[in-house]
Amino acid sequence: MTIQDVNTTRRGFLAGSGLVIGVAIAPKMLSAAPTGVHAGGDPALAPMNAFVKIGTDDTVTVLAKHIEFGQGPFTGLATLVAEELDADWSQMRAVHSPTDNKVYANLMFGLQGTGGPSSIANSYEQMRKAGATARAMLVAAAAEDWKVPASEITVEKGRIKHAGSGKESGFGAFAEKAARQTPPAEPKLKDPKDFVLIGTELPKLDTHGKTNGTAIFTLDITPDNLLIAVVAHPEHFGATVKSFNDAEARQVQGVIDVKQVPSGIAVYADNTFAALKGRDALSIEWDLSKAETRSSEDLSADYRKLFGEKGLEAANNGNVDDAFKGSGLQTVEAEIVFPFLAHAPMEPLDAVFIKADDGSVDIYNGAQFPGMDQSVAAKILGLDETKVRVNTQLAGGSFGRKAQFRSPYIQEAAAVYAATDRSRPLKHMWTREDDIRGGYYRPMYAHRMRGAINAQGQITAWEQVIVGQSIMGKADLDETSVEGASNLPYTIPNLKVSAHNVQLSIPPLWWRSVGHTHTGFAVETFVDELFQKIGKDPVEGRLALLGEKPRHAGVLKKAAEMAMGLASAGRPRPRRCGGRKLRHFRRPDRRSFGRAGRCTACPQGLVCGRLWRRRQSERHQGADGRRHRLRPRRNPLRCGDAGQGRQDRAVELPRLPVDPHQRDAGRGRRDHQVERKAERRRRTRRTARRPGGCQCLATPDRSTSPAAAHRQHRFGLRIKPR
Repeated sequence: MTIQDVNTTRRGFLAGSGLVIGVAIAPKMLSAAPTGVHAGGDPALAPMNAFVKIGTDDTVTVLAKHIEFGQGPFTGLATLVAEELDADWSQMRAVHSPTDNKVYANLMFGLQGTGGPSSIANSYEQMRKAGATARAMLVAAAAEDWKVPASEITVEKGRIKHAGSGKESGFGAFAEKAARQTPPAEPKLKDPKDFVLIGTELPKLDTHGKTNGTAIFTLDITPDNLLIAVVAHPEHFGATVKSFNDAEARQVQGVIDVKQVPSGIAVYADNTFAALKGRDALSIEWDLSKAETRSSEDLSADYRKLFGEKGLEAANNGNVDDAFKGSGLQTVEAEIVFPFLAHAPMEPLDAVFIKADDGSVDIYNGAQFPGMDQSVAAKILGLDETKVRVNTQLAGGSFGRKAQFRSPYIQEAAAVYAATDRSRPLKHMWTREDDIRGGYYRPMYAHRMRGAINAQGQITAWEQVIVGQSIMGKADLDETSVEGASNLPYTIPNLKVSAHNVQLSIPPLWWRSVGHTHTGFAVETFVDELFQKIGKDPVEGRLALLGEKPRHAGVLKKAAEMAMGLASAGRPRPRRCGGRKLRHFRRPDRRSFGRAGRCTACPQGLVCGRLWRRRQSERHQGADGRRHRLRPRRNPLRCGDAGQGRQDRAVELPRLPVDPHQRDAGRGRRDHQVERKAERRRRTRRTARRPGGCQCLATPDRSTSPAAAHRQHRFGLRIKPR
C-alpha cells in the first residue's frame, strides 16, 4: 500500500479522478524528500520554496501553515501573497503546508498550530515577503531571458510586461527559471496605499470545492482494504475497564477484531456499520472507583459552597469591604452558573493511518496542531518523528476542539492503530454521540457577584468570585478563568475578583474566546441589573464607566446605533400598486386585524392599504389600467385550505408571542386596546357565516360572485357562471 493508492468514494461521482490527484498532492512531494519530510520543510530552503509554488499553467499555489476549517486562512494568506506578487485572483490556489515546527511555526506559539486570532496576525509580513520574493525572482528570470533591465519590467494581474519591447508573458513561462534565481534577502514590500487586493472582498478559495463536493475531508479518504475502528468509552469520566465480553460482538458480520486500548475497548471492522453494531454488542463492566459520579446539580451545589472561602486573588483595587459599608448605598447580589458545554463542530473527530513501504506512517486528519500530533503519534507507534508525516486536511469546524494539550484524540487513534499488525490502513472514528459525551468541555463555572451604587448613581464597589476548573491545569491562578472579569474596562474605584480551582475527572478544554465565554455574560448582565436598580439607561451608564477607554466607548456607540437601526427596520415601507402610492402593510411587530383591503383584480395580490373602518372602501387604478374596488377583508387565511383558493396571494403577518406589557411598550395605550379588541374578534368570528371574509373573492371577469366563489372553494359546490 502506498500513499498514492488513496481513493475517495462519497464524492467521487462529482469529481472523478481529480480527487485522487488532490489527495496525492502532498504525498507526491514527500516521495522526493530523502528524509521523509515534505519538500520545502528544510529550514535551509528559500522562503519562496516553502510558501509559494508557481506552476507552468500560471497558477500560484500558497502553502498555508494554518488549517482551514471555515475561518478563512486559505483566502487570507493567499491574498497577502497575491498582493505582493501582483497576481490575478483567478490564478490563486491554496493547500495545507507540510508539517514542520520550524519552517511553518506560528510565530506567536513557536510551533506549527492554529489558534486564537493569530493566523493573519503572525503571517502578515511573512506571507507578503514570500509573495514579494516570488515576484522579484520572476522579474529577474524575465529580464535575463529578454535581455532587458529588470527595472523596466512591470507585473500586473499575473502578466509580466516590458513596455519598450512589447514583450509579455505569464508566470508559468518563467516558473522554472525563476526557481533557480537567487532570492533577494530583503524584498521590497508595497506601500499600503498601493494595495489592490488587501482590504477588498474576494471570493473564498475553498467555497467552490465545498459546494460542489470536490473538497477533501478526512472522512473522504478511503484507501483500499481499509479497516474502520471505533472505541467503546465509559459512561462516567475517570472509569476504567474492569472486564469485558466480546463474544457477541465478534459474531457481527464484518467485525474483524476486538481489543482493549487505554481509553476503552476498540472494535475493528470492514465497514462503519459493522464496527458500530459490534460496539453495541459488547458487554463491559467498568471500574467506577475513580470516576466522577456526581450530577451537574451536585457539582453546582459544591461550587456554591466555595463562595464563602478565600480564593486566589485575581484583582484587588481600592478597599471593597469598606466600600460596601458606606451609607446611602443600594446593593445588588447575583449568582450565575454556567453548564459544561460541548464544542459540537460539524465534523466529528477522525483520522486515517497508512503505512508506507519503507515502514513510515502517514496520518491524514484535520490537525490544528500538526507538529504536536506528529510527536505524540511517533512516540506511541515507536517511530522516529521523521517517519511520521501528518497531512492536514480540511476540517469541519473546531472552536477549540482540535487544539488540545498532548493531542488526546491522536493518542487514542495511534494506540488503536498500534494494536494492529499495521498491514491494513485504518480509519479511527468518533460518532457525533461520542463527541458530545466524550468530555473536553468548556468547564462549568459558578459566579457570585455583589455591587454597590451610591446616591449619585455611580457603581462604587464590585466583588466577584469565580469557581471552576483550570483549563490550563494550574494549581495557582489561571488567567483564562478570570479574563474579562479581572481586567474590566469599566472604571470602578473598588474592585475585587477571586477564583477557586476545582479538580474533577471531567477533562476540560477551552471554547473559542476562552474565559470570555462566561465572564462576558456574567459581567454585562450584572451591569444591566445595577443600572436597572437605579433606573439608568444601560448605554449611557456604560459610556460613563468607559471614560478612560475611548476605543471601547466607540465600539459601544456604534453597536447602539446599529441596534437602533435594526429596531426601526420593521416599519412599513411605501409600495406602488397600479400607479398610486399605497402602504404595503408588513409590520413584524403588529398583528393582522383582518381590516386591510385588497384589490380584487391586482395581479400581485398586494395589501394596498389599511382600512380602519370595517365597511370602508375606496377605488384606485389597478395594474390593468381599470379602476377596481377595494374590498374590506377579515382574516385572509380564514379558509385554511393550504393548496386551494387565494391563499397564495395573501400576506400573512407573523403573530409574535410577546408579553402584553412588553408589546405595549413604545406604543400608545390606544393601539394596545385596538389590538386586543381585534384579537377577540378574530377568535370568535366564523368565516362560514361571512363568506366575503376569506380570500375567495370575485374572479377578475366578474363571472362568479364572491359568495358563490366561497361556496365552491369551501364546500366544493358547483357554480354556474353568470
